[in-house]
Amino acid sequence: MFYPKRVPKVADWLLPQCLWRKNDEAIYLTFDDAPSPCTLELLEILDKCRAKATFFLVGERIERYPDVAELIVKSGHRIANHSYSHRWDLKAEALRDEVLRTERLLRNLDPSSVAGEKLFRFPYGRFNFAKLRVLSELGYVVVMWSLLSADFDDRVSEREILRLLRAARGGDIVVMHDLEKTMKKLRAALPIALAELSKRHSFQTL
Repeated sequence: MFYPKRVPKVADWLLPQCLWRKNDEAIYLTFDDAPSPCTLELLEILDKCRAKATFFLVGERIERYPDVAELIVKSGHRIANHSYSHRWDLKAEALRDEVLRTERLLRNLDPSSVAGEKLFRFPYGRFNFAKLRVLSELGYVVVMWSLLSADFDDRVSEREILRLLRAARGGDIVVMHDLEKTMKKLRAALPIALAELSKRHSFQTL
């Protein structure tokens, strides 16, 4: 299966409804599928590197790990909507229900996360125009990414993930995953990459 690890800038033109990258020199670290039993270790790595990130939370995982979800907010990171069940095959109206259900959970965790610009990322980045329309009607900015860490891919080594993260540049939205299957690779690659990148960039929330 081929997928681009760096998304070409033509995506900004083809799908301007989505946010692919920012126009500044900061790097925007994002973690999908949170919270999880691995979140605490990710938070420790980010804290040591003085880096802030945006965590895209799955509603049913918020209910499973409520204390961990609260700690993400208390640690100064941003939380955003990643659906309730993390299913990519929902019909548009079912997706609407899931987004609103997760929005209520996010509001309880951090009212500011849904009071201003609301952020949503599609599970697996898979969507159609009907789903984009639903998110627009609900007032969400759909966040994609410009750099994919590929941490989820069993074929991609820790060394390759480190190479990809080192290649981050100003304005990049970098996607990683808050999952047990990705933690071994991130544990090895992320602290090194952040230490090197911090010499040239800050790490901001979206």
